[in-house]
Amino acid sequence: MIERHHIFASVATIVVLLCPSTLTSQEPTFGVDGETWVQIDTTDFGRLQKLILLRGVYDGLLFGRSPEINLYPPNVAWNTLIAGLDQFYSDFANRKILVVWALQVLRVQITGEP
Repeated sequence: MIERHHIFASVATIVVLLCPSTLTSQEPTFGVDGETWVQIDTTDFGRLQKLILLRGVYDGLLFGRSPEINLYPPNVAWNTLIAGLDQFYSDFANRKILVVWALQVLRVQITGEP
């Protein structure tokens, strides 16, 4: 059974990730970019938000049977992915890149394969 804390964390993550884009623009936005990623705090709750976001990307690829699953880092610890994205987005020039594309850049960096 899912604990109440996990349900609250999931709902809170969705609200936090959706609110900044809906409050600042009139046009709908798609995806989460580096600007949103760096706004998530570094507390345990913030790391949980990032983990849930990454799990959502991978769950979507797996359950959707995407042929592009091979474009994402395989067999990499969640904490490694979070640290990699934190480093990637520490460069201001990368902040407009969506997380789904940044993960593909990480795969190239980790595996060395284009």
